[in-house]
Amino acid sequence: MDQLKNLRIVLHNHHFSKIISIAQAWSPLESCGIIAGVGQTSKKVYEISNVLNSTSEYLMDAEEMVKTFWEIETKDWETLAFFHSHPLSPPIPSSTDLERNYYPKTPHLIVGQKGKNWDVRGYYLTRSDYREIMIKII
Repeated sequence: MDQLKNLRIVLHNHHFSKIISIAQAWSPLESCGIIAGVGQTSKKVYEISNVLNSTSEYLMDAEEMVKTFWEIETKDWETLAFFHSHPLSPPIPSSTDLERNYYPKTPHLIVGQKGKNWDVRGYYLTRSDYREIMIKII
């Protein structure tokens, strides 16, 4: 993971706000979605339904994911990151997040509660570990 030490994700402020709004709207259930972009910079945030309707885990709706991937492809964008929320805990990867990491080359953003506020952190995940990456808001 040493090649990741300088990696960052650049989110437009309105995309950052949308990710938090999605987490708040779904709370106390976990929310999830996909961030599309070019290079390291966000272009669009896609809310994807959590078919598990759970406070402690998520599974993105497969049909919505396919439609999102198709749109990203047709616009010549990339899947910049996946995101989900931890509405009842801090934004730190859980053991479930690591075990269900199906896209190890794509960063994951986690939105979590920090006191009464929401916090967003970015990570590269493996099945057994994680490395935090920088999120720059523009």
